[in-house]
Amino acid sequence: MRAGSLTESRTLYDSGDARAAGLALPDDIVDALWIHGSLDECRRQIARFIQPGVTSILLFVAPTPELHTGHQTLPDVLPRLRPHPD
Repeated sequence: MRAGSLTESRTLYDSGDARAAGLALPDDIVDALWIHGSLDECRRQIARFIQPGVTSILLFVAPTPELHTGHQTLPDVLPRLRPHPD
């Protein structure tokens, strides 16, 4: 399904260049598989998972360059990702 669009990224990863492999991921695949953006954009994306019958949402949080170089830490950001009630 996505194999053709992942060829370059996979080749780079297999050669040992994980950073370049990540940069080679097509934007549409990143948008489909990762929650990313501003806090408001992330809240909206997380809110899509909140449905009747869903009792828990498990997110894998990957550290971003901003968390390593910015003024905010992961414990600062996580509570702010909670979607606002309608």
